Amino acid sequence: MHYIYYGDQNDDGIVTVREFLELFAEAVGYAYDPSVGQAYDPTLNGDSAVTNGGVTYDINDMIHKCGGEACDWIHNDEFMADVMSSGVDFYDYESLYARFEALDMPWVTDTMFELGVWNIPASHQQFVNVVQRLKYDESLLNCPDGWIPLEERLIPDIGEEPTEEQVVEFVKEEMESVTELFEEITDSDMTAEDFEISHDDIRKLYELLKLLERFAM
Repeated sequence: MHYIYYGDQNDDGIVTVREFLELFAEAVGYAYDPSVGQAYDPTLNGDSAVTNGGVTYDINDMIHKCGGEACDWIHNDEFMADVMSSGVDFYDYESLYARFEALDMPWVTDTMFELGVWNIPASHQQFVNVVQRLKYDESLLNCPDGWIPLEERLIPDIGEEPTEEQVVEFVKEEMESVTELFEEITDSDMTAEDFEISHDDIRKLYELLKLLERFAM
């Protein structure tokens, strides 16, 4: 997020709200809008990625919301939080993680929000808190000691080494989910032409096996 403040695209010494919005969208990408078959913003720059984790704002609408082309966006924490959270599913940990990973500080998902450990949905106010802290505390840009990236975790939603109790609880929950999946599979006619098992189901089975192997060791 810190590099957004240096997004002066025309070298006039001023980062306008339009430059900020364009640079942010370029950094995280635009979300795909299935209703129109294209990115959410019709003015999308061709160099910007279209991604499921991208923003959903329309630049002109956001400029109007801010107060016009000359608005003082950098001191409008509510507005900046709207931009930062655009397209994020407040109830989905991976969606929240993806946003801050795109901003080169994925640990913020765990240090400034409670969605992972406590399963408390993210809020707009928490995004405001992130914006405000970024303005005076550069330590937020540094990965804290002991923090574990998502791809290296035993438990996806916990960004530190989990306790034995947390692992046991997670395994129980995953076992229940997998048991339900097995029951669905065994109750189905696997020789039928319409029998399907999704890639996500296969992934869940594989991840659980890896977790059990790692925990047992």
